[in-house]
Amino acid sequence: MSVVLCFACISFDVQAAEWTSEKSYTYGELTYMITAENTISITGCAESAVTVEIPAEINGLPAAMG
Repeated sequence: MSVVLCFACISFDVQAAEWTSEKSYTYGELTYMITAENTISITGCAESAVTVEIPAEINGLPAAMG
């Protein structure tokens, strides 16, 4: 299952996650980090994106918005 969002209406709150590292990764137009719980936390997207599909998994790890 995936979700399509309009980012004109969405903001990200990424302060609650505990990160495994400071490194950010990209997946298509998405920016994400890997948490200490070994999950993907979506932290942003390309500024030019109007809509973005949020996948259920990225590289085999469960994904969620910040």
